[in-house]
Amino acid sequence: METLAKTTLWEKIQTLIVVTIIAALVWLYAEDENIKDYPNEVVDVKFVAPTGKTLLIEPSTPQRIRVSVRASQGQFAQFQRDYQSAPLEIVVNDNPGSDDPVQQVVLRDALLANSKISSMGLSVTDTQPTIMPVTVEALRKVELPVRLDAGDAQLVGTPIIDPATASISLPGNLAQKVENQAMTVMLSDVPNLASLPDGVAHTVEQLPIHTPKPVRNYNPNLKPQPAVAKLTFTIRKQTDTLTLTTVPVLVLLPPSALGTYTVKINEVNYFVHDVSVAGPSDTVAKIKAGELRVSAVLALSAEELDKAITAKELRFDLPTGVSVTSTIPRLEFTITKPAPTDTP
Repeated sequence: METLAKTTLWEKIQTLIVVTIIAALVWLYAEDENIKDYPNEVVDVKFVAPTGKTLLIEPSTPQRIRVSVRASQGQFAQFQRDYQSAPLEIVVNDNPGSDDPVQQVVLRDALLANSKISSMGLSVTDTQPTIMPVTVEALRKVELPVRLDAGDAQLVGTPIIDPATASISLPGNLAQKVENQAMTVMLSDVPNLASLPDGVAHTVEQLPIHTPKPVRNYNPNLKPQPAVAKLTFTIRKQTDTLTLTTVPVLVLLPPSALGTYTVKINEVNYFVHDVSVAGPSDTVAKIKAGELRVSAVLALSAEELDKAITAKELRFDLPTGVSVTSTIPRLEFTITKPAPTDTP
């Protein structure tokens, strides 16, 4: 009786195995009958670096291609869901042993290596284009100072740039070329620069940091980190004013009158007091520092000496671009001519 029970159990197991194998064969046959060719699907692909590696890859944006696949309905439906949700990634690596960074990527082989596609079990039969050139270069990070390009503007003191440095990842040869150069912020990027008052400190946030010219020539889309900076600066006054406490008075006579006429000025009028001048800020600063001088001049002509006039408006000897803004005084004086001496 026990032997009969064991035989019956084994027969049941055998039957179950046979049924399972038949079901699997039926499913495989059905799947094989369901496999079709799906030509010219429009797909976006993106070239990416291997995990954990930093590479410069061009094109850097997704590229649209046509892909033909052979797959079951289920495989093709999954394929469509994947490429419609995001570009299919194609992993590319640099080739340190080559001087040419351009690689000719065979798209069919590259797609078959995609982990999602390989896990589906479908077959990529064709791509258009067949081959795509891709530039792949290893990058080196360089940190450069950030400096201000003020253009023609004149600033007071040293502008403050925050941060003082920025970094960028570049191909080795280019990194070596720019390692002694600087990134820049442009004063011309300041909004409404022309309307900003001078002589006052201004702080501007979010000014773009520009890469050195060799980097811009190589790839204008490469951005530093950080990409913006804060700038604090003061525009030098274009004009300035100054009040001079005393200005000396000089008497100017024609050469022919020297030794013939005497011009006498009251001692209290040897200097003109509180003379206000205005002009270019640099020139006014030099006057204030004593590097340039301002003089009041009493210039008398031969005719005025003969007439023995007693008062005249002063003129001022001033540096270029500077003018007197206060009232120009009239100076009183006396002119004497020595009496002729009798000759024996």
